[in-house]
Amino acid sequence: MSLSFKLIVIIFPIVIFCLLLVIILLQLKIFHVTKFTKKRNKLNVTSQDAIIDFFNNLSSVLVYLSTKQIGALIIIENHDNLQMYIDSGRKVNVPFFPEFIVNIFDNHNSPLHDGAIIIRNFTIVSLSSYLPTTNRELPVGYGSRHRASFGISEQYDCYSFMVSETTGAISCMHNGIQTKLSNKSDQIKNQIYLLLRDNSIFSNVLKKKQF
Repeated sequence: MSLSFKLIVIIFPIVIFCLLLVIILLQLKIFHVTKFTKKRNKLNVTSQDAIIDFFNNLSSVLVYLSTKQIGALIIIENHDNLQMYIDSGRKVNVPFFPEFIVNIFDNHNSPLHDGAIIIRNFTIVSLSSYLPTTNRELPVGYGSRHRASFGISEQYDCYSFMVSETTGAISCMHNGIQTKLSNKSDQIKNQIYLLLRDNSIFSNVLKKKQF
């Protein structure tokens, strides 16, 4: 038996084993990629539905509070962490729904109606949080909620939605800039969409679906 034949006999099984191993590893990789993609797509659908529901609820409660002239301050955490102000209030873990918001701000006998509600990932995580106030000169008639709403948005990347108890006017502050919002349900939905479409943590979903 020649030396070359002996080498072939020794090497051939090794080559076959390596080829089989590569095939098995590729199949495993394809399986995991497919599984991950399906899971990711499912999460995206869920996330999209949750975001749309959240902003529908947000717009409806703002309109209701405006109509009844119930003062309110709702902070949505964006890219900056607001844990310092969450810790300063009454920490909770409550899904965002309009009835709860109304009960908090419309109950003047409760100390929880003062201060702000802070939202993180569609969940109310703090009640009655006190925020930093702005040092800028504000128009006559602007009160403590305006000062807090401007103040938090000047120092942190967040969205501060405020309803004036005096006039019922709805505003959103971001980066220290005030945007006045409509108290009409269909109009305010579109305004909120435009405000949060480009620079919020919800941008990827909001760009795919308009209200």
